[in-house]
Amino acid sequence: MNLFKKICLTVLLILFIISIFKDLTVGTIIQDVIPKEEKPIPAQEDSSKNPDSTVNYKHPQETDRYQVESYTTAPGDTVLTIVEALNNDQQAIQMDQIIQDFQILNPEADPHQIKPNTDYLFPLYKNLP
Repeated sequence: MNLFKKICLTVLLILFIISIFKDLTVGTIIQDVIPKEEKPIPAQEDSSKNPDSTVNYKHPQETDRYQVESYTTAPGDTVLTIVEALNNDQQAIQMDQIIQDFQILNPEADPHQIKPNTDYLFPLYKNLP
């Protein structure tokens, strides 16, 4: 019985050390995500009728599923953590869909190797029924 306890304790210790190693080498730094706010663009053609009228800017790549949000990345950010923070974790969005939408919005960027202090476009998913 003592041998069994020693083996179990040794296995648990090894698993604990492996989990700490993985956390330190693969883990990410969690930071607060503060998105940039979109500013309305004044309507120029109707300004003579109503000088206070404004038109919300709509990015040409927006779809019925998502809006486009510009965001400057920070060290430790990943595409998934930014999209989850921008969407307030309110929807279960498939990881493959997030990566695909990011690649559509940023064709020159590698979603697995985003650079800090760089502006990227991210999908802001709409609440679908």
